[in-house]
Amino acid sequence: MLHKDMSETPKPAMTQSMRWGLALPFAVLITIGLGAVMASLIAAEFIPQDKRAVVRANINPVAVDIFRTNCIVPPRHPREIEVPPPPPSLSIAKTESVNLSIITPKDVVFELDWASILPEKAVSLNIDSQYQPIVRAAPIMPLNAHRSGHCRVRFDVSSQGLPFNIELVSCTDRVFARNTIKSVENWKYLPKTVGGRPITVENVENIVRFNLTDERGRLIPEG
Repeated sequence: MLHKDMSETPKPAMTQSMRWGLALPFAVLITIGLGAVMASLIAAEFIPQDKRAVVRANINPVAVDIFRTNCIVPPRHPREIEVPPPPPSLSIAKTESVNLSIITPKDVVFELDWASILPEKAVSLNIDSQYQPIVRAAPIMPLNAHRSGHCRVRFDVSSQGLPFNIELVSCTDRVFARNTIKSVENWKYLPKTVGGRPITVENVENIVRFNLTDERGRLIPEG
């Protein structure tokens, strides 16, 4: 019995080995075939595909003119204007001449003392006044000025109160001379009057000052 069992045990092992022996060649062939196919795919030349045509669609390609209709209101015919009748003519009444009789009383006598009414001598008003400034235009600071300064001027004042014959007496810097004269030309005075009549005043002197400040608003003194 023992010998029989030992002789039958190798059969399943032989069957399995036969299966592996039959399957192994097929596996090798399949592997080789797959490798050959992949090699052929890699070795094949790449051919780019044609690009797809771009489809372009135009929406409303034709411009359509939109006509605006203006509502034109026909002009109205003016109504007939009724002209009012002319005003009635006024008859001018003629007046007859009226004679006014002046009645003077016989017993009344009018006597006027002209000596007490009229003064013996005419009264003359003598009003004298000095010239006074009305307008003094501020001078313009020259752009090339570096310090504050002043100029002394001498001029005459006409009977109309306007300066003329303007001349410079002295200046701390010649840069202020031109603007000083321009400033004095725009001044205005009340003229001097003698006996109620305006007269010209000569040799009027004045000082025109130019104050220059820095960025902080501090005054830069004269040089």
